Amino acid sequence: LKFSNNFSALIKSKKCVICKEPIYVDLNGWDGGHNPWPVRKKGRCCSECNDTVVIPRRLYEAGFSGEKVKSLIKQGKGYKYE
Repeated sequence: LKFSNNFSALIKSKKCVICKEPIYVDLNGWDGGHNPWPVRKKGRCCSECNDTVVIPRRLYEAGFSGEKVKSLIKQGKGYKYE
């Protein structure tokens, strides 16, 4: 991966196994995406699918109610990463 002022240089050729969109390099430099289990058994997923599909599914499978999962996701949307 070569960095430049060109935005396309920040895109890896890896595709999300859930939405099929490119997996972008995180601000910390990580370009490996996220573990998509339990939604998919193989591959990697993008941050958007991790936050909106994978994490809610994990919470649900861990025993949280659908309403509790929605509440937790809603609370997290306002979180500012530092």
